[in-house]
Order: sequence, then structure tokens, then C-alpha cells
Amino acid sequence: MRNVGRLAWWTVATARPGVSGPRRGLLGHSSTVRTAHGGTIRIGRRFVGDSRVFLSSRGELVIGDDVFINSDSRVIAHRSVVIGDRVLFGSHVSVLDHDHHVDDSGKRLDISKSQFDIAPVRIGCDVWLGDKVTVVAGVTIGDNVIVGANSVVTRDIEPWTLVAGAPARVIRRLGPMALGDDGAPVGMSGPVGSDGSERGAGDAD
Repeated sequence: MRNVGRLAWWTVATARPGVSGPRRGLLGHSSTVRTAHGGTIRIGRRFVGDSRVFLSSRGELVIGDDVFINSDSRVIAHRSVVIGDRVLFGSHVSVLDHDHHVDDSGKRLDISKSQFDIAPVRIGCDVWLGDKVTVVAGVTIGDNVIVGANSVVTRDIEPWTLVAGAPARVIRRLGPMALGDDGAPVGMSGPVGSDGSERGAGDAD
């Protein structure tokens, strides 16, 4: 590796088997790119990962072109995670296509350490995931989406939307088609409060 400020050039050819992509990208210190059990990772052009980024696959992990992943974020694929082009990760973001299997039918809650519920994750192009966002298994995020900081995405998100919360919900539509005749964003009758809810003219945060 050759140091470039806090980052370092890395060569896919020197990575572990199963990792493919262009000859070079930028990856911060203490970061990990690994495969296991025949998994693959394909990384697009002009990839940049900050410090302590963790990429792991025992299935299929695909990262598009011009993707930036900020520090302390992780993407783990047990089956399939596909990330589109021009996606921006804040710091401490988690994208996981699996979760521990839970059985609540007995006298105690049984949380398995070795069995997982797995479902593919798809993240479209031109998406911004704010700091500390979590994307859980089985979710599809459309193109042109913003996910607010600290959100937990538990269901599919349509293109051209701003979502926030735990669980994440639509705050407003984005793009030129999202404006009504009066120029106000469609689907919002008033300003958004500090908790992400709509407020009337007489409400205060």
C-alpha cells in the first residue's frame, strides 16, 4: 500500500481470493475486506473507504462505482448485498442481510448464535445513508433516497424519498415531481418537527 494522507492505495490483486474489481481504490487504516465459504466481493471504480471499514461476504457482495463508505461502517453479506453507484455512507453505518434466528415458542427466548434468518439487501444508485443508519435483511432501497441519521430501515423504500426514524418512515418526497401546485412538498401539510413528525402552524418543538 502507498499512503495518501489518512488513506492508502490498495490493490485488489493482493486481496484475499474472491475479491475483484479495478486495480486500485482508497481504503483507510485498520479496514478489512474478507471472504469466507466461497463468498465473493466485487468493488466498482473509484471506491473510497475510510478508517475501520469492514466488508465481509460468504455470499455475494457487490459495490458499484463512486461509492464512499465512511469510518467504522460495515457491510456483511451472508447471501447477497448489492449497492448501486454513487452511494454515500455516513460513519457507523451497518448493512446486513442476516439476523440471528429467534424462537419465542418455549419457556425462554432462544436467540441462536449459529442460525440466521437471511434475505437479500438491495441499495439503489444515488443514495445517502446518514450516520449510524442500520439497514436490515430483506430491504430494498430505491434510487435517489436519503436516510436520516440514526434510522433503522426495516422495510422497502421507494425512489426519491427522504426517510428517518426507528423504524424509518417517509418524511417527504424528493425531486421535482414531489412539489404540488403551491410549491410545497407533496405529502407534508406542515413543517417537520424535531422528532420528524409534521407540525401545524401553532405547534412548537
